[in-house]
This record gives sequence, C-alpha cells and structure tokens, in this order.
Amino acid sequence: MMMLLAVNFSFAHNWEINPSDYELQMTMTGVLSINNEFSQSDDYFIGAFVGDVCRGFASSINVFDDQMFFLT
Repeated sequence: MMMLLAVNFSFAHNWEINPSDYELQMTMTGVLSINNEFSQSDDYFIGAFVGDVCRGFASSINVFDDQMFFLT
C-alpha cells in the first residue's frame, strides 16, 4: 500500500474518515519540517491518503516544546 501525506496550512479542512470502514490500522508519529526547519506552529493538520481517499488525519500536539503528529 502506498500512502501519501498532505499538509493543510489552514485552520480548517474538509477531510472525513469513518474508522469502522477499515479492518486494520497503523500508527505514525512524526514532525513537520518546512524548509529544513521543524515546525513550531500548532496550526497544521496532516492527512494520509490512498488515491483521493483520506485514511486518517491529525493535528499537532506539543511534546516537550516540539510540535508532533500522532496519526492512527
């Protein structure tokens, strides 16, 4: 399976997901790097897509002064 991550630079997104549609799951933990610098903003959302179908999304969480994403 190939997964594409998208970053939404706005406060709102229209991505929707129904977790009960999927039998299996996985977890991704990550940080966002823009121009070789880790993002310190909590304004971003990331999404995982297969084709045009959103399989998951997450907003950043502050962990020890770093913004991290936990996507399940």
